[in-house]
Amino acid sequence: MRIFLFSVLLTAGLAVFPSLGLESETDEFSFETRPDKDGPRSSLWIWPAGHKEEAVSQKLGESAEFSPNHAWMVLTERIDQPGNQNDRDYRLHLARRVNDSVYKYDRKTDAELENKVLSFVLSLYGYQRSDCQRYTILPCRQWAADSHAIAVVANIQVTDPKDKEFFERIDGWKGIYNLDNAEVFQVLDPGKISAASSKTALTFLEIRPPENGERTDTIWRWQGDRQEEAVELNSFFNVSSGSSWLVINNHLSTGGYLEFGRQKEGSVYILDGDLSDQNDDGIASVALKQNGLNVEDYLGDHYSYSFEGWDDVPDRILVGFNSELSVRDKDRNFLHLTGWIAVYDLKQHKIVAQLNSGTVAEAFAGERFPETRQRVLTKADIQNWSHAQLRYAINETYARHGATFRDQAIEKLFKQFAWYKPHSDRSIEQIEDSLSESEKQNIDLLRQLQDSKGKMH
Repeated sequence: MRIFLFSVLLTAGLAVFPSLGLESETDEFSFETRPDKDGPRSSLWIWPAGHKEEAVSQKLGESAEFSPNHAWMVLTERIDQPGNQNDRDYRLHLARRVNDSVYKYDRKTDAELENKVLSFVLSLYGYQRSDCQRYTILPCRQWAADSHAIAVVANIQVTDPKDKEFFERIDGWKGIYNLDNAEVFQVLDPGKISAASSKTALTFLEIRPPENGERTDTIWRWQGDRQEEAVELNSFFNVSSGSSWLVINNHLSTGGYLEFGRQKEGSVYILDGDLSDQNDDGIASVALKQNGLNVEDYLGDHYSYSFEGWDDVPDRILVGFNSELSVRDKDRNFLHLTGWIAVYDLKQHKIVAQLNSGTVAEAFAGERFPETRQRVLTKADIQNWSHAQLRYAINETYARHGATFRDQAIEKLFKQFAWYKPHSDRSIEQIEDSLSESEKQNIDLLRQLQDSKGKMH
């Protein structure tokens, strides 16, 4: 039995995280939604028709939806590329309703939709099927009223026939596909085409003087011989003594990464490498192991590399690394590694020395005052906290140990966090006995300051 991973959103608006597409001898399956034990969401459980005892739920994956009359169920399979979960492909699977909650996969329709849409979009831009390198076709949650047609969006990568060092990307094509007639009968958005370099195309960087009254130099990037397509980067950059190296500090919503270029001539550089969570030459591994942490717990989408300056030795930089790691324990807490600094050799592409092992701090997701359990606080630490902050810190300490609250607003507030595990069977005395010595001391200090501030108000 082959299993595909999905998460589902029903048209009725019920948030569902889960499910599994099952391929049996008949390709027929049944399903039902069941409330989750740990939250307000519901899960979709799927099993081979007639074998409910084999029902399986899965909380990771992509999407699925029903047509307005529930005649069709569209499941989207997510395919993560090996070693890189940020690189994903998707595949549609269509299931036709047989009766009640029984559906059957329609493999013929799957293939027809994929082939017809792909061929249509390629021909629209003058490409052949042999030019196609990879593609993604996804549903748009838009159906015809009679459920015979669904809107889909396509993103396709093809070889650039004019320059083999480049790919062309056709992104955002959107059209309506008729499931019964197996044809695209309306284009909603022709999409746009853009160039992307292959691994053989060099990337160039250029420092340009300010324009239009700007006060600082700017940095521009282009690939291959396409200097006329240069794009300005909104990033900070640093140049070494003698201008032999250029380091670019890029920032993402989840952190930051470094790119470095070797001088070609004058203000033009050739991109020579980068430091990111997918290409760090073991930096993350070294930093984590140095602190006794497991590399397997590294969450690659919560990291930050930073430029800390130039080393005294030429061709070397000081690089900082900060990261969030999952500890994967029963409380689902996180560890944060901050302040790790090392010397990175740009020519050798590796760490040659470590300067600071960094600091490991623990924090639960959504926790506002982790310091109340990490160390004994002083009056100076909390003297600027407001009365509301002091009250919250006290409640948060008790919540970490499973205390329940008479105030339903407070109870509801903490229930949104995965680490809150209320124990209604425990008395307040039992909760207080479970506090660490540092937590007990901090509670006393917080209450003292809370009382004094309460009297002031």
